[in-house]
Amino acid sequence: MTVDSEAAALAYLLDKVAPQPATPQPLGHIRDDPSWAAAEQARQRYDQAVIAARNDSTTSRIGAAAAVTRAHRAATAAISAARQDLRGRRQARLEWLDEQLPLGPGVPIGATAADRAVLQAGFTAALALARTASPAARQKMLAEAERFGDDLTRRAVFTAALDTSDHKTLESWTQQYAPQTGAHLEERKQLRMLQDGYTGSTEYLFERQGFVVPPVPDEATELPRLVDEHNKAVYAHNLSKVRSPGWTARQPVDLETLLNPAATIAA
Repeated sequence: MTVDSEAAALAYLLDKVAPQPATPQPLGHIRDDPSWAAAEQARQRYDQAVIAARNDSTTSRIGAAAAVTRAHRAATAAISAARQDLRGRRQARLEWLDEQLPLGPGVPIGATAADRAVLQAGFTAALALARTASPAARQKMLAEAERFGDDLTRRAVFTAALDTSDHKTLESWTQQYAPQTGAHLEERKQLRMLQDGYTGSTEYLFERQGFVVPPVPDEATELPRLVDEHNKAVYAHNLSKVRSPGWTARQPVDLETLLNPAATIAA
C-alpha cells in the first residue's frame, strides 16, 4: 500500500469509526481507541509487505529493498497520523472540559464594555484574595458564595484552587455542590496526564507502546548504496557500448523516484 493510499485508508477508518460530533466525546481506554487499532493495522500491513518483498524471487535486490523501504515509510506515516488523531481528539475534549468548569470571570457574551470591565475587575480582586487564602479559607469562601449565589467569587476561588492544585478544596466543593463538575475535573486530570506524557500512568505506557513505529529496516539503510552501485554499473555498460551499432542506453535510477510507489526497475 502506498503512503497516499495508507493515509486515505486511515482517514476513512477514523471517519467511519470515530466521527467527530459537535461535542467532543469522552475517550475510552487507549486499547479500545480507533487510533490504536489503526496503528496496529499499519504495523501488520508493514510486516506483511516486508515478508512479501523479501520472499519475492522475481524482484531484483534493489527492487526488494525499495519495496521494503516504501512499506516502512507508509507505516511510519500511518502510525504518526493515528497518534496525531488521538492527541487532537484528546485536546478537543480537554478544551471542552475547560469550558464546563467555572473558570475565569465568566463574562456573558452579550455584555457591554462597561459591564465587562466591572466583572473583570471584580474577578481579579476576588482571585487575588483567593490565591493568598488557605485551603480552609477557600472552602469557607466557596460555602458563602453558594449561600449568596455569588458566582464571581465562586469562579475566582475555583480558579485559584485549580491553579494551585488545591484538590481538597475542589473535592469538598464538587462533592457537596457540583458532582458533575467533579466528574469533569477527574476526567480532565486523567486526560492531561496522558496528553503531557506522564510516565507514571499505566495507560500512557500502553499508548507509547501502541504507537511505536517499526525500526528502520536494513534494506532502507542499504538502498542508497545499492542504487549507487547500480548506477555505476549502468554508466560502465553505456560507456562500453557507446560505439556499438543499434545499442540502447540503460537508464540510471533516481533514489526518490524509485521510492515512488509506481516505480519499477529491471533485474
